Amino acid sequence: MKPVSFQDHAGQATPDGVGLRYSISQLTTMRSSFDEDVEQAVEACAPAIGVWRRKVDEYGEQQAAERIAAAELAVSSVSFVGGFTGSAGMTYREAMADAYSTLFTAASLRAECLVVCPGSRGRYTARHERRLIIHAVRELAIAAEEFNLTLALQPMQPQFSHRWTGLHTLDSALEMVDEVDRPNVGMVLDTFHLGHDRELVERIPEFADRVAIVQLCDAVAHPKSVYDRCLPGEGVLPLREVVNTLLENDYRGCFDLQIWSEALWRQPADVTIRETRESLLQLCSTLPDSTSQTVVG
Repeated sequence: MKPVSFQDHAGQATPDGVGLRYSISQLTTMRSSFDEDVEQAVEACAPAIGVWRRKVDEYGEQQAAERIAAAELAVSSVSFVGGFTGSAGMTYREAMADAYSTLFTAASLRAECLVVCPGSRGRYTARHERRLIIHAVRELAIAAEEFNLTLALQPMQPQFSHRWTGLHTLDSALEMVDEVDRPNVGMVLDTFHLGHDRELVERIPEFADRVAIVQLCDAVAHPKSVYDRCLPGEGVLPLREVVNTLLENDYRGCFDLQIWSEALWRQPADVTIRETRESLLQLCSTLPDSTSQTVVG
């Protein structure tokens, strides 16, 4: 049995009636096991999960694929690959080998996209690093295309990016997507990293077609840590406007509920997944009917 994908039930309502294509990331339930995540996602009638590769490595790739298939869950994304600049402690060749290995894992899970954190400033000049990243992403995109897999470049606020990425703004991510120029390469719209930008909502029509996945969470007004995230509706971000405007501009990708929070991680997985789903239902209830029903399944 193969894992299902969102395409397998396109046009159908999600099991819990939510009018959005969504998943719950395994980073939201970081301290639970792979098996617990799957079990609790099924119990909550979530249609999909966002997979964290560390949990797959611990559980076993084949076993993970079989478990997801048996549960009839889709996989919105696999996180992360990258570090091509050497900032993560790998050489370029090691980073590419690791990326290919994870790409094949994502393909076996029938994931919709693979999240790419290309690496922050390493040992090379900025120009050389950019060439390395573009070459790496183009090469991976060619392989990913064979599996109907999209690559999603991840921008992060500079104070939180550490070794992850040199893409710190919306514009830097869009410029790299355009320079890579492959049809299956887009960007991650992470509301924690980009949602504080006052111009974000009004600019969505400009770039909605280049968003590969939305990582959805709320946040406090002045985050001091990557863990200053919270459930939708508990922070200050304009999530209703972001979601509504994306849907109005024909975004058909997934909304992955990815919430890095020490408070959530201390809870049992079933409590966290239930609260996460309920926060999404509440958000959807505030959307215009004509919009919230546009994307399902």
